[in-house]
Amino acid sequence: MIAGPRSVGGWSTIVPTQNMVDSYECTDGLDINKSPIYNKLKPYENRDPRMRASLVLPGDMWCGYQFETRQDKPTTLNAAGQTVKNLDSYATTAFTSFTGYLLRKYFETKYLTSSSQCETPFMLCRYAEVLLNFAEAKVELNQIDDECLSALNLIRQRAGMPDIKANLSQAEMRHVIQYERKVELFNEGFRRNDLNRWKRAEVVLNRPVFGRPVVGNYDVYPSVSFDEYGDPVYDYTNYAPHPSSDYRILIRSVFDKNRDYLWPISETELNLNSGLGQNSGW
Repeated sequence: MIAGPRSVGGWSTIVPTQNMVDSYECTDGLDINKSPIYNKLKPYENRDPRMRASLVLPGDMWCGYQFETRQDKPTTLNAAGQTVKNLDSYATTAFTSFTGYLLRKYFETKYLTSSSQCETPFMLCRYAEVLLNFAEAKVELNQIDDECLSALNLIRQRAGMPDIKANLSQAEMRHVIQYERKVELFNEGFRRNDLNRWKRAEVVLNRPVFGRPVVGNYDVYPSVSFDEYGDPVYDYTNYAPHPSSDYRILIRSVFDKNRDYLWPISETELNLNSGLGQNSGW
């Protein structure tokens, strides 16, 4: 159970980031730094419903326990309402979720006691992806017509989000496409390839990966802004070091645009074919 909570013997090693949490719009279709219905004291309310469908958030009852990683929460509640030791708290273990969140999407609780026999099917292709592929092709052709909008709005209506309005520019529609692919196809294996073909990897993958603070209340957490494609941007240069109420920098990733858009060709393949050259930079 690599994505499971520590409370039931999971490892909590594949987890969503703070960057992803902040990416979800509010239910009015606006980013959290612009929406009048965003409440910093209750940051998970009035958000794109796909956030709760995909993530386990602090305070959620999950696998029989109220999930919370904060260091000052050594106890929690179980499903019966009893106070018990909080095995997901940093006070109990340093190896709980490093971001403070867990994956809900793809995690099937009925396999908790038989994780080696899980039969949850992988999503190889589903209708939402087809609609997104169609809409993106239309946007890149600058054919932003009723068919294009209808494809996107079918996805958003299903999620409970407001429709995309007509008369948006091509640049604005690219923002819409990139947001929809990010949240609708979350944890389905598309994000890295999407960033590569949009030539966005050199931007997004050169930004730090953040986790939730282990102390402090929501109202003192740092603010976030967004770039032209809806990806969060943090002014982390003045963040206080951990432990603090600032987001924790978990990974400082580096992406070399002159090398990393292509994978290296394996030594085995190079040995088999002497006429095969290595990709630049590897």
